[in-house]
Amino acid sequence: MGKQGQMEVPSYRALLRDELRSRAKANPSYSLRAFARDLRIDPSQLSGVMRGSHGLSLTRARRIAKSLGMPPDRADDFCDLVQMEDGRSPLLRSLARSRVEARSFEVRTLQDDVFRVVADWQHFAIRELCGLSTFRATPKWIARRLNIAELEARQSWARLVRLGLVVKDAAGRWISEGYVATTDGVPSASIRSFHSQVLEKARRSLAEDDIGTKSFSSVFFALHSSQVDEAKRKIVDFRRALKRELAEARSLQRLGAPDRLYCLNIQLFGLDRNEASRRSKEKS
Repeated sequence: MGKQGQMEVPSYRALLRDELRSRAKANPSYSLRAFARDLRIDPSQLSGVMRGSHGLSLTRARRIAKSLGMPPDRADDFCDLVQMEDGRSPLLRSLARSRVEARSFEVRTLQDDVFRVVADWQHFAIRELCGLSTFRATPKWIARRLNIAELEARQSWARLVRLGLVVKDAAGRWISEGYVATTDGVPSASIRSFHSQVLEKARRSLAEDDIGTKSFSSVFFALHSSQVDEAKRKIVDFRRALKRELAEARSLQRLGAPDRLYCLNIQLFGLDRNEASRRSKEKS
C-alpha cells in the first residue's frame, strides 16, 4: 500500500523501458530509434516520454498499445496508467487510478476448509459494510445494521479479522480489499448453504421491501451446453465491472461514500430436463 492507503501501481514509462530492454536483449542492435519506429512515434518524443519530460495523450497511448499487440485487458491497463499520470485534470487522473487499482486487486480464492469458517452470509456483508460512510467496527453497530444478534456480529467480526478478510489501511480505517471467491465447479455443502441463505434474503426482500429499493428480473434463453463456462465467465466479469463502474460514478458525481449495503444475486441454471441426465435416471 502506498501513501494514505493507496495501492502501489507501476508507471507506464517503466513498462515501456522494460519492453525496450526485452527487445534489445533479444536483438543487441535494437535501439530506441527502432523502438520508436515500431511504436510509430517520433524518436525524440519517445525519448522525452521515457525520461519523464513529455507525456502521452490517450489517443497516442491507444496507438502504442495496439502497436505492442496488447490484448484488450492489458491495453485498458496501459491506457489507464497513462491517464493516471498524464490526464488533463485531477478528476481524470483519480478515476484512472481507481480503475487500475480495481483491476489490480488480487482475487483471493477461499478453499472449502477456510470458507466453512465464514460460510454464513453475514461475513461477506460485514466486509462490504466497511465501505459505508457511517461504518463502526463494533458488534452493536454491525448487529443493528444487519439485524443479527450482537454475539453473532462479534464472532463474525473476529473471524474476518483473524483470516485477514478485513484489514486496516495506512490511515487506520478498516477495509476489505479485493475480491473473495470460492472454488468453482467443486461440490461443497458450505457453498450450497451460503447461496441458500442469500436466496432466502432475496425471497424476503421480494415480499417485504419497497419496489423502489430493489430490482428483480428474469430472462429465459436457449444455449448450447458447451457455452455454460463462457456464460459463467461473463457473469463474473459483469459483476466486477458493475461494482467498479458504480464506484467510479460515485466519484464523478461527487456522491461521497456509500450509505447502504446491497446484494446482487445472479443465477444461471438449466430449466429443462437434460437428455443425458434423463437417460441416466431411467437406467437407474
